[in-house]
Amino acid sequence: LARSKDPTAPERALALLNRMDEMYQGGNRDARPNSFCYNSVMNAFAKSNDDAKATKSYQLLQRMLHEYESGRNRDAKPSVMTYSTVLNSCAYTRGSTENRREAFQIARACFRDVLSMGGASSSVPFSMFLLTCARLAPRGAERDVLVESVFKECCRRGVVDELVVKNLRNAASPALRSKLLGGAGRDIAH
Repeated sequence: LARSKDPTAPERALALLNRMDEMYQGGNRDARPNSFCYNSVMNAFAKSNDDAKATKSYQLLQRMLHEYESGRNRDAKPSVMTYSTVLNSCAYTRGSTENRREAFQIARACFRDVLSMGGASSSVPFSMFLLTCARLAPRGAERDVLVESVFKECCRRGVVDELVVKNLRNAASPALRSKLLGGAGRDIAH
């Protein structure tokens, strides 16, 4: 269901996850939903045209955190990929200005969380957050300050790759791009 083009796939995947959780809570240990199950449902939302996909993915992340931190389901531990999937949902949110604004706020919260958990040893959250900035943050000085700080942290952690540079190019103003990449900003990651 996570890769289905069927517009009902995300809700069907969520219903299946809910059913698994009910069975697990009823005593069926084999039905315990793990992080792969949650990530698959989030991925279904991320790939959908649902205007509220960022909110729904974030709610699933919050549910995972509750299940894991309460000790109720230790197999529901969110990973860097979980946060990156929520960021992906945010980056591709369409719809109303309010939906897009909320998606950007969710992305900021997720990105802060993934950095604080020490799990940002991958380029993926950086790349996805820069893409979210490019697609959802209003152009201007505030966006450039955010983009610059994200890129510098990415450099500090040593996880810059081609996709990070590509998304930086799209998120940064020409002046910031030149400041951070110099002449390389034109030639890298086309």
